[in-house]
Amino acid sequence: MDNFEGKNILILGFGREGQSTYQFLKKHIKNLNIAIADKKECEKWDSRARHLIKKDNPTVICGEEYLKNLEKYEVIFKTPGIPGTIKEIKEAVSKGVEIITQTKLFLSLCRGGVVGVTGTKGKSTTASLIYHILNESGVSAVLLGNIGKPPLDYLEEGDENTWFVFEMSSHQLVDIDKSPHISIFLNIFKEHLDYYDSFEDYFYAKENITRFQTKKDHFIYNGDVPELNQAAKKTQADKHAFSYKDKGAECYFEKGNLFLRTGKDVEKIITADALPLIGKHNINNVLASIITANIVGISSERIAKALKTFTPLKTRLETIGKHNGITFVSDTLATIPEATIAALEAYKGTVSTLICGGFDRGQDFKLLAKKIIELGVDNLILFPVTGKKIKKEMQSMSDNNINYYSTDSMEEAVKFAYKHTKEGKVCLLSAASPSFSVFKDYQEEAELFKKFVENDMVVK
Repeated sequence: MDNFEGKNILILGFGREGQSTYQFLKKHIKNLNIAIADKKECEKWDSRARHLIKKDNPTVICGEEYLKNLEKYEVIFKTPGIPGTIKEIKEAVSKGVEIITQTKLFLSLCRGGVVGVTGTKGKSTTASLIYHILNESGVSAVLLGNIGKPPLDYLEEGDENTWFVFEMSSHQLVDIDKSPHISIFLNIFKEHLDYYDSFEDYFYAKENITRFQTKKDHFIYNGDVPELNQAAKKTQADKHAFSYKDKGAECYFEKGNLFLRTGKDVEKIITADALPLIGKHNINNVLASIITANIVGISSERIAKALKTFTPLKTRLETIGKHNGITFVSDTLATIPEATIAALEAYKGTVSTLICGGFDRGQDFKLLAKKIIELGVDNLILFPVTGKKIKKEMQSMSDNNINYYSTDSMEEAVKFAYKHTKEGKVCLLSAASPSFSVFKDYQEEAELFKKFVENDMVVK
């Protein structure tokens, strides 16, 4: 921390993580010269942010001017949501400005063991599963990242015997120069291509989770994904593959059971029916969690016991309830087509109504359209903007009898679902796109869905 003494520092982005960084630096740097910049106008900041600047009166730049004169600072703490590819940031770097993130600082200062979890989908569930297993087994553990609080908020908790389970997005990984002791790479799909110049750049950022590992570290990866097999070939870490279909993997799924291989021995850990999670994608999340717990030193019996008591996360295939014979399920974190395909497969052809569509990141919906037709969905409720693309893809493939309904209102969507969903079937909200073309975020979308479903507005 002495490296920051007396330097001109800018916090770029003053949301949850930026506020956390500000308070951490204030606490640990005596001679602090700090400014704050954010794209949002100051009067629109949340109450906590306004309180902090009112109390301390730092230099504040907000609104459209927030990226001006970055080169006058020596260190910029950048929030993950701001791309490092922005012209002004790249120019500042070329003039010697150091760009740093919370994640990079946390990894350099953390005393305990770090379990890093990345992948396009499944990060939150897997990180929460691992934390739950450790916690239920009496191991000191802290959950942080997108699923928990910003990492620096937890830096002084625990000691060298504490495991910090860290959900890590590509944005958090992009600039690190130290990888976690145990790194987990679940899957990789095309996403965030509005943030990165290419899929290759996105994958390169993700690979940082293992790029700096040593022979003393562990890399856990999905052996069914070719790109992750290639990443495993490049790492120095001890490798641990999991697989949904390969019995040669360290942890694998076969005939409804999850197995762990330790040396020459193979042990059944749990049956899929005993898990509180459904779907192939969640089996993979559990397999990765089993390997992690085994590395930490938790017995198979304790792992199985903890898995049975795990509570699924909200908005991840969350059953809202059964009303008028219809089971309503919320899956608003399904922001890519592959996630919605996984959700449809999890319900094995029982989805009568699918609600999807959202912000357009250039997604390809061909495979989703095929799956919708294959699984016999009756009704398709479509939100803008990608709803039109999904409908067009569907109609190009088949002269099907699907009932289409386009809307930008969750209330109208739920009314339509109540009227047209077959009794005994499922109405699934799984957007296959980010939610913010219509809603503030995935949480607001889920809350509105739940609100209108539980109002029982329409009785068939």
